[in-house]
Amino acid sequence: MANPIEKLLEDMSTIKTDEIENEYLVPINPDTRISVPFQYISTASGQRDTLLRLVRKNTSHDTILAFVEKAKQEGHWK
Repeated sequence: MANPIEKLLEDMSTIKTDEIENEYLVPINPDTRISVPFQYISTASGQRDTLLRLVRKNTSHDTILAFVEKAKQEGHWK
């Protein structure tokens, strides 16, 4: 079993950053990704709404955690 840091890094690698479209592409299942524009997560209310949207789409908790961590590291989650 991978340690938690390795698992987080692995999950983060599945989230694509599209700098041209200014969005993240977050996998909600193996065949589908959901678009999350950078501007949506630049405010507290946008962050909350984005998290609720991901939960409603049945995105795994690990993927949501990885998404938030990646967005923080890249400076889009403030």
